[in-house]
Amino acid sequence: DFISLNCLLHQARGQKHVAIELYEEGKIGLAIGVLRDAVSNMSGRSPSNESWHAVFSEEKSALRVILKRYEDENGFIYLERIPDAYELPSLEGKRIVEAIPYAPKRLGRELMFRI
Repeated sequence: DFISLNCLLHQARGQKHVAIELYEEGKIGLAIGVLRDAVSNMSGRSPSNESWHAVFSEEKSALRVILKRYEDENGFIYLERIPDAYELPSLEGKRIVEAIPYAPKRLGRELMFRI
């Protein structure tokens, strides 16, 4: 339960950051679509643990506040079309580190085990 809920939480946070970047690029319709997808994914599940419930409700409310602000701006100023769920950009992982081969140093003497 912890792993699936943590995955859901981090996916929602990632979608929030993608939506903010899209908004800054002037693609408010896509930003609204991404936020709607994040809110719908978050409303499907809620944690049973009380400490997790506070974090989830805080993240849901933050997503809803940003979504409402973007929808209001789109309704009055931009009037951009909001894409369907299949037209939304998907989250992509980025490699931030590179694996290097591990070469252990040999011990000065051989280990001997007695049976």
